[in-house]
Amino acid sequence: MKSMLLNSTFLVSIILLSYVSSARIKSSIRGEEEDYSEKDQDKYHSYYSDIRLKTDIELITKLDNGLNLYKWRWNEIALEHFGKTGYSQGVIAQEVQKVFPEAVSESHGFFQVDYNMIFNK
Repeated sequence: MKSMLLNSTFLVSIILLSYVSSARIKSSIRGEEEDYSEKDQDKYHSYYSDIRLKTDIELITKLDNGLNLYKWRWNEIALEHFGKTGYSQGVIAQEVQKVFPEAVSESHGFFQVDYNMIFNK
């Protein structure tokens, strides 16, 4: 059991590092960029994880907390609204909302997940 928890913790660390590395988010609503730099890392833990922003979604594993961990490619909507491209890993906000509704918020019309809330339970 301890090794499973360690594996989940390791996967989550990798996921959070990949999100922090893509720190610029372009808001099509206001037409400006918001810079969430590394110094703000502890302040901002919610990341866009809406299924409507993803394509080529593949299940990686089921985490200890019952949530599925996926890899996906950001779609054209994610590129247009937030400048996101390439592949990423994480959870799907709509699934998280069913289990941990307090960890899901909405910003610019899309769901975000607070990864601290789902992995520190």
